[in-house]
Amino acid sequence: MKRVIGYLAILVGFILIASLKVPTIFEKLKSFLPESMSNFVLYIGLGCFVLGIIILIIFRDSSLKSEREVPIYRGNQIIGYRRY
Repeated sequence: MKRVIGYLAILVGFILIASLKVPTIFEKLKSFLPESMSNFVLYIGLGCFVLGIIILIIFRDSSLKSEREVPIYRGNQIIGYRRY
């Protein structure tokens, strides 16, 4: 779940940065925001992007733990786990 938040933050960052680079979207944003806010939107977009990458880096180990352990079977029963 925490990784999803990281991906969403990266997506929001991309959308905010791309909205300033696409002329039609940028013109619509200019009508709603003052001119000084366009730089502010860019900084918020970059901040969301960096925050998303940091969240993904911090929580990357949580998904790797389940992949490393392999069950050891005796018949149909699991008798232990081996790290792979």
